[in-house]
Formats: sequence, C-alpha cells, structure tokens
Amino acid sequence: MVRVSFTRKDSVMETPVDARRKVYDDPLPNFERIANILNGLGFRAKNIEFPQGKSWGAIRLITPTDVAAISIAIKLGRLMYSPNHEDSIRDIAGYADCWMECIDTPPNVDSKD
Repeated sequence: MVRVSFTRKDSVMETPVDARRKVYDDPLPNFERIANILNGLGFRAKNIEFPQGKSWGAIRLITPTDVAAISIAIKLGRLMYSPNHEDSIRDIAGYADCWMECIDTPPNVDSKD
C-alpha cells in the first residue's frame, strides 16, 4: 500500500491517516460506522458499474469506500471556493489513503435494508 506523506523544510510530517487514526480509529471501522449511520438515515447509493453481476442503477447500501469518495467530494467542493487551502488538499490525499485501506480489508457493513 502506498502511504502519502508530506515534507516541509526537510522534515517528514505524520501522514494524515496516521494522525487521525489516533483520534478516530483505523479508517475501515471508522468509515463502517459512518456508512452504517448514513444507511440508518436512509441514504443509499446507486451502482454505476457492473461489479460482481449487479445490474446498472441497482440501489445498494453505502459502503466504507463510498464514505471515502463522499469525503473527497466534500473537500473538492471546498477547494472550488478556496483553491489554495492546503489542509483540504492534504485531507484529499488522506481520504485517498483511507480508501486504499478500505479496499485492502473486506467491509463489515450491515447489509440489512
């Protein structure tokens, strides 16, 4: 897995994922909790591919990787207003790193509708 790190003035800073892991837990269980909350609130996702035989446009529960994508979308929206906001740029890299961790570990999202 590729880890994103940032350097500033010849010193390596902690990765965004590592910094948040201490506060929010590993990305997968954290994003599973968020996905379960979104699913409990009635949010759903629509398939845009044909993964594992699912039909086009099938409604499905939100997954941890969806949470990563949503988080990146929020940061991109903020960057459209403040394109030089470095924290949002770092956060996008961090959410991409979280996305990779979620892909590397099978999800445990409650599949009940």
